[in-house]
Amino acid sequence: NNIIVLHGQRRTGKTSVLYRLPEVLAASHYCVLLDMQGIAVRSESELFYTLSDEIAYALDKAAVPVTLPPRAEYDAQPEFTFRSRFLRGIYPALGEKHLLLMFDEFEELQRHVEEGHIGPGIFPFLRTLMQHEQPVDFIFSGTHKLEDLAAEYWSILFNIATYKQISFLERQEVER
Repeated sequence: NNIIVLHGQRRTGKTSVLYRLPEVLAASHYCVLLDMQGIAVRSESELFYTLSDEIAYALDKAAVPVTLPPRAEYDAQPEFTFRSRFLRGIYPALGEKHLLLMFDEFEELQRHVEEGHIGPGIFPFLRTLMQHEQPVDFIFSGTHKLEDLAAEYWSILFNIATYKQISFLERQEVER
């Protein structure tokens, strides 16, 4: 129940690693790729509803039945609805497997905070999920390590992250 941060230059294969994980981890995890560049975020309720919808879609493809709470509940209490109603509601359907949330281009969260779409409270909320929601695991993929990001709200994730650099292959690695 730690988080993994995949970091490296653009075009080094970080997203390719994420695409490969559902096959590699099929016995232990339901993997959900969340492309943060492709998710429109105009509010916290929209963010959490979209995350729930992406999780439900991935689980549905794996033949795991999931029901989304009504959209109005996300508008009224986005974090509570996501965690208490949605996530905890799907745990029985997961069986022995974990849910792996893979945030690609995670730095987009900072941009959404800076533009006022979501508040910096998203970071303590994510940390709470990481520490207390045992069936949920996290991977963040991007071009930065968390401590390289300027905004101080990333600091709450520093001490619980494991970093894996993804880089270009050396010639002998390509040949092998």
